[in-house]
Amino acid sequence: MKGSPNAYGTIARLIHWTSVLLIITLWIMGKVMTRGDIAQLYKAHVTLGLLILLLTVVRIVWMFVDSRPDDLPMPAWRKQILVWNHRLILLVALVLGVSGVGILLASGIGISPAAVEPALIKQVQQVSVHNIGAALMLLLFLMHVGGLLHYQFTENDTLGRMGINLFNK
Repeated sequence: MKGSPNAYGTIARLIHWTSVLLIITLWIMGKVMTRGDIAQLYKAHVTLGLLILLLTVVRIVWMFVDSRPDDLPMPAWRKQILVWNHRLILLVALVLGVSGVGILLASGIGISPAAVEPALIKQVQQVSVHNIGAALMLLLFLMHVGGLLHYQFTENDTLGRMGINLFNK
């Protein structure tokens, strides 16, 4: 369960990769569902959104319980960008989840995904916060992936720390 000096633990990796897949799925669903008013996508989006909110809270708690691998060798300024990118991704994930719940409550739907109706959701002011959060998440995600790929191919096998060994180092 615990991470080694060079890798995150199994639980941390599972939470990370599940979160990645859910966030990408939610972003795509959000784009598709708002263009077509597809009620079933809204319901699925709410269900997955509630799951990622719960998973984000679990991830934050797990960060304080699990051991972490040794820091990557990099300049202090770059390490600060990495740390703040991670913190902001978690914060924005929380804001997205809370604003999503706020949309549901303000629309009178409650938090049941089965009751979601696109027409009710679109009238709620919190949708703007949610949309801004989604755009910010995309920016932070792209920064994270860009930094990871740069470091992966110029410095060290950082993907190996998350269970993906490309170079068998």
